[in-house]
Amino acid sequence: MDITTLIVAMSIPSGITGFCFWLLERRMEKREKEREKKEAVREKQHRGGYIPGRSYCRSGCKNP
Repeated sequence: MDITTLIVAMSIPSGITGFCFWLLERRMEKREKEREKKEAVREKQHRGGYIPGRSYCRSGCKNP
């Protein structure tokens, strides 16, 4: 077996594996950013006293 053949045979699977891990990492980072955005919106709504699906009067009583 030639040294060039050996290098090519070892580098192709490594390159494919590296590419797959890079794609997975990118996807995870994208989901993390989306989760952080949703969490920021949820926190902003919570600080303002807004709870989705519920209605409260200013004195704290729950409206049906």
